[in-house]
Amino acid sequence: MNPNRIFVGCAVKENNAEYSNLETEYLFRTLDKFGGELANAKKIACFTEKPNSFFENILTKMGVKIRINNKLDERQSFANKINILEEGIKEDVDVIVMLDTDIVVARDFSKFLDTKKIMIKPEDRDPFSLTDWKQLFDYFKINFPSERFHTSCSHQETIPYFNGGVIIIPKVFAKEFLDQWKYFLKKLLDEKLNLPMNFIPNARFFDQIAFSLALIQSKLPYDILPLSMNYPYSGTVHSSENPQSLNPFIIHHHHCILETGNLMHCPYDNINVKIDEINKFLTDNREIKIDVSDKASVISIRNLTMIHEFEKVTERLSTLPLDDSNPDLQYYLALSLHNTIKNFDEALIRYTKALELGFTDYMVYADRGWLYYMMGDVKNATIDLIKSFTINPYDMETKKRLAILDPRVDQVKLLCDERSFEDVSKILSDLKLDDPNPFLQYYLNYLQSDEFLKSSIAEIKYFLQALKEKDIVLSHHQNAINDYRSIINQIRASKSWRITHPFSKKNLI
Repeated sequence: MNPNRIFVGCAVKENNAEYSNLETEYLFRTLDKFGGELANAKKIACFTEKPNSFFENILTKMGVKIRINNKLDERQSFANKINILEEGIKEDVDVIVMLDTDIVVARDFSKFLDTKKIMIKPEDRDPFSLTDWKQLFDYFKINFPSERFHTSCSHQETIPYFNGGVIIIPKVFAKEFLDQWKYFLKKLLDEKLNLPMNFIPNARFFDQIAFSLALIQSKLPYDILPLSMNYPYSGTVHSSENPQSLNPFIIHHHHCILETGNLMHCPYDNINVKIDEINKFLTDNREIKIDVSDKASVISIRNLTMIHEFEKVTERLSTLPLDDSNPDLQYYLALSLHNTIKNFDEALIRYTKALELGFTDYMVYADRGWLYYMMGDVKNATIDLIKSFTINPYDMETKKRLAILDPRVDQVKLLCDERSFEDVSKILSDLKLDDPNPFLQYYLNYLQSDEFLKSSIAEIKYFLQALKEKDIVLSHHQNAINDYRSIINQIRASKSWRITHPFSKKNLI
């Protein structure tokens, strides 16, 4: 496709301007460097107020045109991305590419541009159940979609619900879709208090929810983008996405930028190779610097907790009042106090304050519940973790923490350390094959290693799946895991294994 027929746009946020401006510079610099022919596309940055002259000059030198738009709706700042689509409609192009600013381009993605279908990636996580979605579609009297997708990080089954960081819309559909998108966004905001219950506290997602409603109502053709076109590297993604072999076209870093200006690393070495390449280029070419004088920047504080610099957070926020009204700072300070084992009582107060102020509830319940557990209060730990699990049943960390709360785990661990294996066998004698506790499955399989060759294929598959979820077990029982791996390798290498199990390692996994 001729790059002159391609429109690439973003909407720049005004809050936390240093990061917003820096991220916008990163977006267009990486598009020019790594985007191939896309570097010659029509590039526009949408603002709701005039940028400062220094930033304006940077964009102009990169061939990025500036558009000043009215705020779409004061009630929802994320909705300003719709301005990108309005600007694209004004241009003589064939396809409109809408990007968030917290994105860097890693490769030429022009092969995914389509003039006949809307292209977008399923959301990383879905805060709503299928029942919730059915209630919403019923509320708007729209036929409930039959299409099902899986979220990228939690592998949750969901409707056509997508991440708005990367959206590709053919120009021929743009006007019709724009009208539907704006209509449903306004309806959601106007009728917020009348919506099905679980949507009321989730107004921050209304732009994406409106997108799904508009897509289904309009019946416009669409297709999904692969994870490589919108890779969210602030955490792990589901193993079904094969992240260890992924070569991203677009990286959605979710503001994970260190105060040095470097993008943070993700959990996968193959992607970090690309991040290192991008960081080297940006270090040599960026003009905007992060203002490190703001020691209480929410993004800086959050990113410090992500790289486990908890001591720095407690030092920077040491004077934060207990009644401070910022939910983010209350939560991140609580998390840091919790993880530095400095003051559990204060951490408990601040977790509760963050919850009262509206910080993401399942995250607070999960971390406060784990703090209760560390304080020896299993009752309250269980209450909080169950609340977290009820809100977000696809969060793997909460599942692990609930599993650890099973009193049999510590009991069995201690008996294994004491090599009292007969007592462990008695405790686990009635453990079912489909018991969801991966740690008890691990210990039982450890005991049955001599009988491993007699296990069924189903049992082996389940054990391997449990072993994949062993993060916490590693911290409790690293030596035992190494011993067991050795046993497994010896068994697989034995002649009897090859004779009695004539199938490949690939089929096991």
